[in-house]
Amino acid sequence: MQETQLVQLLASLSKPDRRELRKFARSPFFNLRDDLARLIEHLAERIDRPELLEKRAVFAAVQPDKIFDDLHWRHLLSMAFQLVKKFLAVQNWLADPQNLQLELCEVLQKRELNPLLEREIARSRLDLEAAPHRDAAHFFKKYRLEQVDWNLSHRQQRFGRGNLQEMGAAFSAFVAVNSLRHRSAILTQNVVAGADRRDAAPPPELPFAVAAKMAVEQGEFAETPAAQLYFHSCRMLENMDSDADFRAMTRLLETHWQVLQQPEAKDLYTVAINFCIRKINAGQREFVREVFDLYRSGLERRVLLENNFLSKYTYNNILLTALALGEWSWSLDFLENWKTLLPPRDRENSHRYNLAIYWFRRPDFDRVMQILQNVEFRDPLYNLDARRMLLRIFFEKDAWQAAEPALESFKMYLRRHRSIGYHRDLNLNFLKFLQQILRLRRDGFGSAARIRSAVETVEMVAERGWLLTQIF
Repeated sequence: MQETQLVQLLASLSKPDRRELRKFARSPFFNLRDDLARLIEHLAERIDRPELLEKRAVFAAVQPDKIFDDLHWRHLLSMAFQLVKKFLAVQNWLADPQNLQLELCEVLQKRELNPLLEREIARSRLDLEAAPHRDAAHFFKKYRLEQVDWNLSHRQQRFGRGNLQEMGAAFSAFVAVNSLRHRSAILTQNVVAGADRRDAAPPPELPFAVAAKMAVEQGEFAETPAAQLYFHSCRMLENMDSDADFRAMTRLLETHWQVLQQPEAKDLYTVAINFCIRKINAGQREFVREVFDLYRSGLERRVLLENNFLSKYTYNNILLTALALGEWSWSLDFLENWKTLLPPRDRENSHRYNLAIYWFRRPDFDRVMQILQNVEFRDPLYNLDARRMLLRIFFEKDAWQAAEPALESFKMYLRRHRSIGYHRDLNLNFLKFLQQILRLRRDGFGSAARIRSAVETVEMVAERGWLLTQIF
C-alpha cells in the first residue's frame, strides 16, 4: 500500500503535523467515523516503517471484527484521503490570522451585524498595518477589507465616507506586484532554459505586467517596495548585460527584504545570485564579492532556507564562493555553524564532503584523504568531484601506484553510470588526458606539446586549468 496517494501524503507530513492530524481525525466537527480515525492513527504511527503497511494487516488492525473486503477497503482509503486533504487545507487556513479576521468580517457583513462588524474592521486595519509584509497577498487582503467597509457604508447610507480611492489603490498595488512577479518568474525560467540568447524569440508579455512596468517608469508605486523589486528584477533579466538594475534591486533587497514573505525573498535573492554567476562565468571576477555578500546577507536573514533547511547545493556553493575570496576563517565557521540546518539525510556526508574541499584548497592532503574515507557518496556529482580530488592529490604527491588503480576505478564508475548527462563526457576526457599525463611523467612516453594542445582544444573536459599545470 506504499504506492497509495494516502500513504504518500502522510509520509510528507512532519511528526508534529501527524500528531495534529490524529487530533483532527478525532474531532466530531470534522469526522464522525471511528474507523476512519483509527485508520489514520494506525498509518500515522507506522508511516516510517513500510513493512508494517500491508493492506490486510492494516485492515485487521482497524476493523478487527470484519472480514477483509477489497471494495470496502478502497472506500475507507478514499474517505481517509479526503479527510487528510481537508486537514491540510484547514491547517493552512488557520495558519494566517489575517485571513481568519477577513473571513470573520465578510461573515458579519452577510449577517448584517453592523456594530460588531465596525469593530472587527477597525481591528483588521490595525492587524494589516502591523504586519511586516507588503507583498501582493497583503494588498489583496487590504482590498478585501476596504470592499467590506465600502459595502457597510452603502448599507448604512453613509455616502460621504467613501473609501473607493483606498480600495482602488490596494487593488492596483496587488495587480502591479503580482503581475511583475509573474513576469520575473517567466524571465527567470527563460534564462534557466538558456532561451535568452540574442537570436531567441522573447518570452510572451503579460498584459498587466506591461501596464505595471509603464506605471513604475512613470513614477507610480514609488512607495511600494515590492513593485519596485520585481520591476528591477524584470529589467535585469531582460538585459543581462546591464548592471544598473542589478544594483537597484540589491539596494532595495538590503533595505526592504522584509516586505516579501520568505519564499518570495528567496526567489529574488536567487535571481540576483544567478546574475552574478553569469557575470563571473563571463570573466567579471569582481562579481565574486557581490555573490558572496548576497549569500552572507541571505544566510543572516535566513531567506535562503527551504522548508527550514539549507540545501546541500547552496551549502556547497557558499563555501566555494568564500574560498574563491580566501575567506578561510569565515568558511570554516560557516561549515560548522550551518551544518545543523542541512537536511538530516545528507547532513553528515555534506558536511564531511565540504570539509574535504576546504582542506583540499588549503592544502592539507592527508586530512582530505582521511575525511573522504568516511563519506558515502550517494550524490553522483559529489562522487565525481571526490574522485577527481583524490586523483589530483595522488598526482601532486607523485603517488603513481595509487593513481593508476584510482583511474581504473573511476572509469568503471563512469561505465556503470551512463545517466549523468554531460558530466560523463567531462570526466571521461579528464581521465583520458590524466592517463596520458601519467605515462608522460612516469615513463616519459608521449609528447607534452601534443597533450597540451589537445587539453586546450577539446570542448568538454573537467579540471582543464589544473591538467595544464601537470604537463611538463
